[in-house]
Amino acid sequence: MALARERNQGRAHAGDDQAAMRATLLQRSADCIAAPFSTGAYAVRKEATKLTALPAQPLDSMYGRGGLGTCYTVCTMVRRVFAVVSLVVAGVAACASPTLPLPPPAVPTIGPGSDADHVKLSSPCGGAEADVDVLVTNENTGLPTQDRVAATLSDSCGAWSLDVYAHKNDYVDVQQISGAQTSTAIRVQIQ
Repeated sequence: MALARERNQGRAHAGDDQAAMRATLLQRSADCIAAPFSTGAYAVRKEATKLTALPAQPLDSMYGRGGLGTCYTVCTMVRRVFAVVSLVVAGVAACASPTLPLPPPAVPTIGPGSDADHVKLSSPCGGAEADVDVLVTNENTGLPTQDRVAATLSDSCGAWSLDVYAHKNDYVDVQQISGAQTSTAIRVQIQ
């Protein structure tokens, strides 16, 4: 009964001594919890287990200006900073990662060349990367160097065509070069 009277008085003076009332209730709750029974259980008053509801506060009160909302604001700021830092680290890691190697060109088709000593190697769109150098090297070491190597530029869709000095059963290596990257060579036997 006395406790109910104190509560009613506390509500009447909520603006003046609300903090003192909370401290008193917390102390009483702690006193009840600290008094153990012989079985090791603790006695807890029924009133101590009820949540005390805060009175409704207008939006322009201290609760709306950073009182209870401060933790929320700080937590969201920390999460935003963490998200930005994560994105920056991911961006730096993506830039530092190596690029994929240049793939080898597709196997070209072999056709008759301009004369008996030449064959025409060609590849349709997609046979090489767009706008790369296609290098063809004849593996026959008995040929002069200027006859062993030929090169051309692929067009915007990757198609290319080239007359190469080669005879039947010669092997040629075909590779593509883009800037500082060179693909692995594919070996083609002239038929």
